[in-house]
Amino acid sequence: MREARRAAGVRAGDAAVQVGVTPGTLSKYEKSEHPWPPAVVYALGDMYELNTDDRDKLVDLARQREPGWWQTSAVPEWFAPYIGVESEAAEVDHYHDGLVPGLCQTVDYARALMTAVVGDGDPDKIDSHAAVRVRRQQRLTGDAPLRFSAVFNESALHRVVGGVDVMRDQLAHLLEVSELPNVDLRCLPFSSGAHAGTEGSFVVLRFPDLIEGVNSGDAVYIEYAIGGLFLEKEPETAYYQGLYRKAQEAALDQQETRERIQQCLDDQYK
Repeated sequence: MREARRAAGVRAGDAAVQVGVTPGTLSKYEKSEHPWPPAVVYALGDMYELNTDDRDKLVDLARQREPGWWQTSAVPEWFAPYIGVESEAAEVDHYHDGLVPGLCQTVDYARALMTAVVGDGDPDKIDSHAAVRVRRQQRLTGDAPLRFSAVFNESALHRVVGGVDVMRDQLAHLLEVSELPNVDLRCLPFSSGAHAGTEGSFVVLRFPDLIEGVNSGDAVYIEYAIGGLFLEKEPETAYYQGLYRKAQEAALDQQETRERIQQCLDDQYK
């Protein structure tokens, strides 16, 4: 809907007035923070001059949607928008500088990370947050699975998060995930030296084109300690896509990555 509005040359404020909502509410619809009311989709579809088939397809999609599971679980308020956007993506490229990427983490590894961040926080809350991180992994399997590509720094294999037993299970799980046909995992070895990803971790998301002739666009997500930032302008997303390609080129290939993980299991986590 956001890309259809842009393609039609309609300002967000004008679209909000058309359907009687505030610009802030429209923004929440477009960012998947709130489900789209079918009547709003219908009215804006006409305003954006979509053909009848495309408009009706989007209206039907809005009718099928229920509030996302992340909107009713123990998800930090600042992180919920990202999960909503990730749930809509068809492809995700993730560069992580020092840890196992979130979509590949075991619940014990995730729990250990959460504990390290919040210290002596509520154990139930920590467990809930860890479970949310693992639940996101359901996108990697089942019908129409997410196409997931990740480059992670070799330090992720050696940083002992949660103890030897947790790391042994984590690396074994990483090997299992790497075998999925829709997953491409690559390790950036220490020997690569300086590389394009030294500026920090980021995620590039791509979305399916629901409307013929309207590109759904890409987004980049950059997370920091108590929040996250979305970048959606074409020069911004193109820049990070280039960074990701360079990091991938500097990394080991998929088979070499599996061999490096297995070597680490054999040498460090027997």
